Amino acid sequence: MPKADFLTSLIDTLSKRYGWSTKNILEDMYWEEVYEMYEYASNLEVIERNEDMRFNYLLHAQTAKALNNWRDLPIPFPDRNWIPPKKADKVPIVFDKFKTKGSKMSAEKRAEVQKMIARIKETRRKAREAQFGSYYDN
Repeated sequence: MPKADFLTSLIDTLSKRYGWSTKNILEDMYWEEVYEMYEYASNLEVIERNEDMRFNYLLHAQTAKALNNWRDLPIPFPDRNWIPPKKADKVPIVFDKFKTKGSKMSAEKRAEVQKMIARIKETRRKAREAQFGSYYDN
């Protein structure tokens, strides 16, 4: 993006969101502050647009399968200090699908694991129904 277009976009975004004049932005603030506020304002605009578009999409989606197709727009300025969490190398035995079906597990442990898996599935089902119901049941 050319420098002049970027400056226009920056001033436009900050004046629209915060009501700041061009003089306030160009003369009364440090560049680091202006850029940080621009990143923050841009992220907020995308988040608000995602929420509005998601709401409209969910209103017009006719099936539960269509609800799963929604994808948010990416946030333009993600947190610079964020480090993605590392995946666990080993899955605990209780939740490992292959270990729960193994012949080495005792009958009591297998029954306990099956109850836990059933509770997890039930909780997920209730969460999906609650989310779906929050949009359609008023």
